[in-house]
Amino acid sequence: MKKIVYVIIFALILGLFSFGLAFAQTAKGQLEAIKEGIPTSWWDGGWDKLSELQSFISEHRDESILCAEAQFYIACCYYGSGSYQEAIDAYQEILTSYPTVLSECYKAQFEIGQIYLHRLKDIPQAISAYRKVVAEYAEGFTAASAQVCLGKCYQYQKDYATALLEYQKVLNDYPEAQTQHIEALLAIGDMCIRESLSMKYEKDKKAKIGEALSAYKETYSACPIEKPRLTQCIINKIYGAFKELDMSMVRANQFIKYQKYGPAGEDGMSGTPDDLTDPLAEF
Repeated sequence: MKKIVYVIIFALILGLFSFGLAFAQTAKGQLEAIKEGIPTSWWDGGWDKLSELQSFISEHRDESILCAEAQFYIACCYYGSGSYQEAIDAYQEILTSYPTVLSECYKAQFEIGQIYLHRLKDIPQAISAYRKVVAEYAEGFTAASAQVCLGKCYQYQKDYATALLEYQKVLNDYPEAQTQHIEALLAIGDMCIRESLSMKYEKDKKAKIGEALSAYKETYSACPIEKPRLTQCIINKIYGAFKELDMSMVRANQFIKYQKYGPAGEDGMSGTPDDLTDPLAEF
């Protein structure tokens, strides 16, 4: 009986090995082997798979989906090495040669915007690139992020009114995009705080800080519990906004105590003198 079991196990191992060998010999297996040498943070550079990826495309021209993916990493290789115009051209090649491979087109058009915004500091070109993502690849997974980036572009230009409109589109048009909602709300809050600092009249200043607190409150509610650093960042922004609003630490400290102890206060008993109310409730 044991001998039979060993034979079965050996046959299974041999079968798995044969399957792995066969997979490695397929086009997909070859591409996966190349990708193993590409770091997750490919944009930081320090890797070079350019010739391997180019050879892969030459050898598998009939595999459009795999070639589009290989072309994406060719562009990433240029991006990581600081050859930004070559990267843009390589991303553009995906849009031109593989227009039906939408999963790569989404990413390629978005990365073109990222290069223009974060590397070349060419805001008008970045806006154009992100608008193409939103308009031409509206169903893609990068559309919500591109919409956030449009807000950032106008914010960098100090066109806060337009930036606000772009961030609002994130909230309205992408209801399921939680991460992008948080980004947009934080940006809205930060812009309100920035605007309040230059306001002449105290009434207008307080109103604008109130808008910031409303945005931060919504962000705080939406923030996943498994992201403690982001949660702490939001708490710090709310604390600072209360300080700026009241020119005192009273409500700012009350907010922190409420987060720590809840409505029952430090003694944990309701109906006692140390009971707390949430100062965010009115925003």
